[in-house]
Amino acid sequence: MQWFSFETAWRDALLAAILPTRTQPDGVVVLGLNALNLHPFWAEFAVAAPLTLRVGLRATVWLLTWLPGPLGFGWRGLAQLPPGQRDAYVQHLTTCEVWLVRQMADTLKIVASFAYFQDVGVRARIDRDRA
Repeated sequence: MQWFSFETAWRDALLAAILPTRTQPDGVVVLGLNALNLHPFWAEFAVAAPLTLRVGLRATVWLLTWLPGPLGFGWRGLAQLPPGQRDAYVQHLTTCEVWLVRQMADTLKIVASFAYFQDVGVRARIDRDRA
């Protein structure tokens, strides 16, 4: 199941909103998903992830990309929201009273975590921080 380029852009914008690049109080920049090479992860995901997860992720991407309008965040896709509104939108998704929306947000968080921790540099930094 191949993703169209516009779907890939939507997916990447959603996942980057879940795990954005941020600066810690001590000034250390923690790279988000948008700064990592995720091509190896997506190649593996396409063949290893269960069909239900792959289909569910695609449906989640479509719905959550265009849900900002009905939820009062402006009638545009997630990628067009300013960063502050993106953060508020993601927060709203995780606390939404609609069960299905929360489940979709959880799906994004899980896949974002899998993608993030597949990166060797991320794992090395965490190992260094734990030592």
